[in-house]
Amino acid sequence: MLDELLFPLVLISALGSGLIAGVFFAFSTFVMKALARLPAESRAVFELRDVQGLSTQEAADVLGMTEANVRVRLHRVRQYLMGELESLHGGPGAPR
Repeated sequence: MLDELLFPLVLISALGSGLIAGVFFAFSTFVMKALARLPAESRAVFELRDVQGLSTQEAADVLGMTEANVRVRLHRVRQYLMGELESLHGGPGAPR
C-alpha cells in the first residue's frame, strides 16, 4: 500500500536538501519500518484512515470489517507507533 521508497523521497524533494531533509528521511524510514512490522490488516486500517483520510465506515466497507474492529485496530496501531517513537528518546518522560 505505502510505497516504502517513494514516500520518503517525495517528501524530501518537497522539503529541499540539507539537515531537515536528512532528519525527515531518517524519521520517515523509521516509521515505515515500524509499520512494516504490523500485520497487513492493521497497516491497511492505518493507511485508509490516517493516510488516505477515509471515514471509519468507509474503511470498514473497503476492508470488510465492522466499524468497531476498524476503531480498535487503528487505536492499537497508534499506540504501537507511539511506543516506537518513544523508544527513540528512551521512553515516556525521558529527557529529550
